[in-house]
Amino acid sequence: MNKNITKKECDICHKTFPVDPRVIKRQHVCDKLQCKLKHKRRYNKQWRARKENIDYFKGRYQNLKQWLKQHPGYLKNYREQKKNASKQKSSDIQVEITPINNNDLSIDAVEIINDIQVEITTNINKGKRRLIKLIADIQVE
Repeated sequence: MNKNITKKECDICHKTFPVDPRVIKRQHVCDKLQCKLKHKRRYNKQWRARKENIDYFKGRYQNLKQWLKQHPGYLKNYREQKKNASKQKSSDIQVEITPINNNDLSIDAVEIINDIQVEITTNINKGKRRLIKLIADIQVE
């Protein structure tokens, strides 16, 4: 393939998109999340359908049991860490990463911190709404 090509047609939405010159031969879809997800689903389905991969995910339990014997206490520790992490509130995390007491800060610094926190919360909420919309769009397909 000619490396001077800078645009391709997306295999999913059929719109022209600029190609990353480092992966010209391998890039088949545009940067839209929906196109990437659909392409990934197609590829995974093709991969699982290949003769040599049909049983890839079957019979893995024996390997897991053997690995767990070699690493005693792994699952117990893992589950305990997950349990503790889920109990930790976001306000606790904020205290960990901001050990400075607000009383030690100037009024301007406190206002800046509050503005940053509001912006972060706003962006998180926008991201959640965008993600919910994408999931709904994917389920419609």
